[in-house]
Amino acid sequence: GLLNFYPTTELAQVLHSCARIAHADCTTGEALRRLGLSVFEEILHSTAGRFLYSMGINDIRTVISLTKKAYEFFAPQVRVSLEHLSDTELLLQYRNLWTYPQFYHVGIVQGALTAYHESDRILIRVHSDCDVDLLLTLK
Repeated sequence: GLLNFYPTTELAQVLHSCARIAHADCTTGEALRRLGLSVFEEILHSTAGRFLYSMGINDIRTVISLTKKAYEFFAPQVRVSLEHLSDTELLLQYRNLWTYPQFYHVGIVQGALTAYHESDRILIRVHSDCDVDLLLTLK
């Protein structure tokens, strides 16, 4: 992966510090979630994001389905699976994700849902510090 050289422990420390500085008035978990909220918007404004959007990848279901590929590229130690439970429900499962999946990565997904004018309501099941399931309800 592209970021294999960046130690997970250090990334977690940087995320924690940035979140506490950017959102000092919040609990640590909420600060991390808010930090994650801005990630998807930044991706959309990047060259790669504009390219994907121009290629017709402007549907939230397609974007979420690309999540697995993104993690394979940037964090190959992480396992991501996506299950389509119904036309409106998706189950996104993260395994071996050590950078606050129940906070920071939930924020990233909420940011994507918001960008596509979807409900940002996510039910979270925490199996452990690195294993989390997200149940997304779409329109």
